[in-house]
Amino acid sequence: MPSAEGVLASSSTAEPPVSELTVLMQMMQMMAVQQQAMQQQLLQFQSFLEHQARVQSDIFEKQAKASKQRSKAANLMDAP
Repeated sequence: MPSAEGVLASSSTAEPPVSELTVLMQMMQMMAVQQQAMQQQLLQFQSFLEHQARVQSDIFEKQAKASKQRSKAANLMDAP
């Protein structure tokens, strides 16, 4: 009389065992996809930071120019 394990192993509905190598390769593929996504996000974030730096620099230049113009205008009004 076959054991219950023998019946389950020979059953046509049982899925074949997944090898450790297959699982490891699937995990490595998933990690590679995640790494690519993270690299893309990092590039986007770096681009955003560069854009923010340019915007801040532009604002600083405009503020400096406006300050010089105000100072020049104030000096002209104070002149005799």
